[in-house]
Amino acid sequence: MSRLLILSLLVAVVCACSEQAQIDVAVGPVTTNPVTPVVNQPILLTAEIDNRSGSYSSQTVAAVVVDGVVFIRVSVDAIAGGSSRQVSTSFSISTTGAHSVSVIIDPDQSTSDPDRNNNISTFSLIVGVAPSVG
Repeated sequence: MSRLLILSLLVAVVCACSEQAQIDVAVGPVTTNPVTPVVNQPILLTAEIDNRSGSYSSQTVAAVVVDGVVFIRVSVDAIAGGSSRQVSTSFSISTTGAHSVSVIIDPDQSTSDPDRNNNISTFSLIVGVAPSVG
């Protein structure tokens, strides 16, 4: 084979591998239960993680960040291309008021994701005062 043909084949293989490595995962809808928790009440957070590419994603991590502090890191199994997976975790907040809550998929940027803008969903969660007993 000529060197030009070998070089062309190598370039084609490298390009094909690079294209396959581009997996676009995104955070879809996020819900909490209860919607308006009180101090120290367990909050069940459920996030939809979407794979917007045509290939399987690798296993990754989703982080729940409250007021800029990582509260929990949750393992997310591989997701088929064009599919989604729900991830749930529980946590509680010990102070009243409005709190900024973010769900971030692949916070360590360990995958080759062409659109990191859709890897985060942020919302405000209002935590109320627990009712007094007695």
